[in-house]
Amino acid sequence: MSVQMENLYGRKLGALSGTILCLDLASIGFGIAYALHPAYSPAWDVFGVLLLAAFFGNYLLVFVSDHAINRHTPRGKQLNWMSFGVLVLTMLGLLIMGLLAIIGGNFNISAAYSNAELGESNTIVYAGFFCILAIGALFAFYVRRFADSTIKGPNDGADGKVHDPRRGLRLVVVIVCGVTLGGMGYLAILALAGSSLGLSALGESGAINGLAGLTSGMLGGFWCFIAMGAALFLLKVTRRYRHPRMSVAIGVVGLVISCVLFTPVIATPASAATADASFAAAFGANWQDRIPVTVASYFLPT
Repeated sequence: MSVQMENLYGRKLGALSGTILCLDLASIGFGIAYALHPAYSPAWDVFGVLLLAAFFGNYLLVFVSDHAINRHTPRGKQLNWMSFGVLVLTMLGLLIMGLLAIIGGNFNISAAYSNAELGESNTIVYAGFFCILAIGALFAFYVRRFADSTIKGPNDGADGKVHDPRRGLRLVVVIVCGVTLGGMGYLAILALAGSSLGLSALGESGAINGLAGLTSGMLGGFWCFIAMGAALFLLKVTRRYRHPRMSVAIGVVGLVISCVLFTPVIATPASAATADASFAAAFGANWQDRIPVTVASYFLPT
């Protein structure tokens, strides 16, 4: 790689990290405004799009930086460890919020009841989102700041099949991430065929499968980013062994599982229209006008 190409890659990485930094900071700003004024506004639709873009962007920056940054330099090592921190905190934060939603019957994170006084539960949800965005913004800031000085040069080789001083820890991480990705794959299958796997003829296991399928659909966005994070973690910790086929397999599996779990999020607008039609058939075309004014602001218009 020539010096000119290094500078070009450095500028591109700097531009990418700068864009993602702006997305994270904008999402934090919208989040603060939403916490202060949670009543519905069209601005929160923009916030939702920015939030998803920021989450995807953080993962994209982790993936790109893992291939572009020279991890054998002191600064490159720091950025590499920071990228692990982004993955760990994002997955843990989403897992805690997802479990909180399940325990609370999905009430604690429901945007349709945004004004509800939820106390500690609501605080944990807000804290989780802000922590994920803050670590993403911090990582993007440092990548942008040191992009030019950490890009791989012409003599910077990739990790080879050399002695691994952390082999035991790496094996534990691979097992944990593999189990996590497998669990997300199970939820993806249930999201597609939960009703079939939840037949009463299957007894107790069928009921559990049916409930898990319902949960995987309701919280698909959470599980999508956990699956994507687990796949990226596996790619990072196994990359030193230079098995392209294994890396491709991990990437494809993680991408397929994430796409399946993200499908309910994409289908939400159509689901809202279907719900409106169902309510109109059951309660009349003007059912929204009969919602008491005292609680109307708790519901999002559809």
